[in-house]
Amino acid sequence: RIYTDENKIVGFVGRNHSSRQPKWWFNPKAFRKDLTLFGINIAKDKIRETGVAVLVEGQLDCVKLHEFDVSNAVGIFGNLLSAGQISVLIKYGAKALVLLLDPDKGGATGVSAITNVASRYFQINDLSSLLASDPDEIAKQYFDEKILPEIRNIETNIQKRYNP
Repeated sequence: RIYTDENKIVGFVGRNHSSRQPKWWFNPKAFRKDLTLFGINIAKDKIRETGVAVLVEGQLDCVKLHEFDVSNAVGIFGNLLSAGQISVLIKYGAKALVLLLDPDKGGATGVSAITNVASRYFQINDLSSLLASDPDEIAKQYFDEKILPEIRNIETNIQKRYNP
């Protein structure tokens, strides 16, 4: 299920394993992913508390990070961040973004595009280079040792900067 920041269901998402169809399908067809962040209904309080939003490409990536106790993670439904999504992040007090995009060409393109569009609103912290695989495939031990400390350090620094 896809929820708004106000916890209203706005759609459903499923994965298609057929090579002839789109990889993901959204229902209803009128669903606007450019106005929604996957998991924002859960992440908004932690974003407000820390001033940090952790961005991942997909829904499964977001679920995995929540399992790893990164409750300020949201999925952007791809590798681009829209103006509508930026507005939602600003609404919940994000001052910094941590990017954990897939370690592939699309992820690299997304990091560049997000940095270009969002750096006027947020401090951008790209940790994507720490990923050896998609976030939903990463091992907990590696995440806990290499990535989670970086995220917590960014959260601490943002809190000190904006809440002295």
